[in-house]
Amino acid sequence: MQFLLAEKSILVEGATEYIMLPELYKVIYPESSLQVDKIDIISCDGLSYKQYLEIAKQTNHKVAVITDNDAKPENLDYMTTYNAGNVKSHVFMSGDTGDDGWTWEANIYSLNKALIEGLITLQKGAQYLFHGKDYGLYLGKMLNGKVETACQLLPKIRELQCPQYVKDAFEWIRN
Repeated sequence: MQFLLAEKSILVEGATEYIMLPELYKVIYPESSLQVDKIDIISCDGLSYKQYLEIAKQTNHKVAVITDNDAKPENLDYMTTYNAGNVKSHVFMSGDTGDDGWTWEANIYSLNKALIEGLITLQKGAQYLFHGKDYGLYLGKMLNGKVETACQLLPKIRELQCPQYVKDAFEWIRN
């Protein structure tokens, strides 16, 4: 329902982005807020944002999607094609399909390694594999404890470097 009533929406995949984006927005636009700019953040809870975009076509609402590229070049191709054909809705994701850019957490970690490694405590002997793959201890812990990590990062949000694709989404939805 919130999606249908919102004047402008930013769709995100899950809780981590939902928790962190309002605070990142305040850092980037200290003179404003999501409420002032009439922007709602809506978590798709892992559902396909494409379903929401189909609904958005029936409205006159502006919709930005901030999503992962999941290390799939075809997702970047989809984004480019979709954005070229749609004025009121756009998809934003990292252009890096490698280990530093395939997901929200990888982007945040690659931009903020020193800060994150100073905040996150690792368990001695833990491997922190994610879907059976070793992304390193800190990123692995972030991927396995997304909400916990987001909550640990919130007090340091002003020190956090924001991924460019997120800044691009904010700028696009504001205008």
